[in-house]
Amino acid sequence: MTPLQYSALTQILAGYSTATVAKNTGLTIKSIERWRQLPRFKALMREAMSAMFTAAVAEIVLHSQQAAKELCMIALDSEVPSRVRVSAITAMLNVAGKAHDAHLQSRLEKLEEEINYYGNLKEADTTTRKYFPENDEYDI
Repeated sequence: MTPLQYSALTQILAGYSTATVAKNTGLTIKSIERWRQLPRFKALMREAMSAMFTAAVAEIVLHSQQAAKELCMIALDSEVPSRVRVSAITAMLNVAGKAHDAHLQSRLEKLEEEINYYGNLKEADTTTRKYFPENDEYDI
């Protein structure tokens, strides 16, 4: 990737329009649009967007505890208007409910995996008995 393509890529990822990117890089709109169709350019855009999303989620997680504390303070502050306090409480309960649902979903998936595993073992055992019936004369 050339420095000019890198410049265009970073501007596109920053949300600039194709026309603005073309103006800032001294290229034509057609050149920028053609680059956007190149497999390597597309792949780099996807990778960069994925990295940006991951970084954004990490930032949210990093500050989520402080946000929860702020919501609690708002909910408990008698000088804050009631509608704002109710909104803070609603937000906290919604997040708590989603976290609980995610936890239950995770546990359910683990249980299903175990059921499938033990079900497959039982099926394998039944198949083994079918082809190798237990018989005292074969005991060693």
